[in-house]
Amino acid sequence: MLLGGCNSAGGGDLPLENLPPYPVVAGDPVTDPVERGGSITLAVGESYQLAIDVDEDGLKDPNGDAVIFLSDMSDAMKDYFNLNEITGELTLTESLGGTFTIEFWSAETGTSDLLTTEDDPFSLKITTGGGT
Repeated sequence: MLLGGCNSAGGGDLPLENLPPYPVVAGDPVTDPVERGGSITLAVGESYQLAIDVDEDGLKDPNGDAVIFLSDMSDAMKDYFNLNEITGELTLTESLGGTFTIEFWSAETGTSDLLTTEDDPFSLKITTGGGT
């Protein structure tokens, strides 16, 4: 993407600085408000919807780059939780008892210099139950 205008050398278009995507937030701050570090409870088969904070134009990234959801879940935790990287839906897939804190962040895709919000994660404490 180019930003029209002259550079200091006297001509041409300047490339627009590649900015990181917007951060991960609670899925619906009106109907299901969860602050950073907040808590939720999930049973097997239940899901929680994460979202990415969008700008006034509905963009997830200031440059319009595609954005995915990532987390600090270990491979072992991925046996119990499924995070859809595209939609941000987190689902408890297997019975697991306990409380776990997972951090989520956004990352842009399709650019040579992958930028993330990993340094500003959305932390969520998840208490899991058995379920069916």
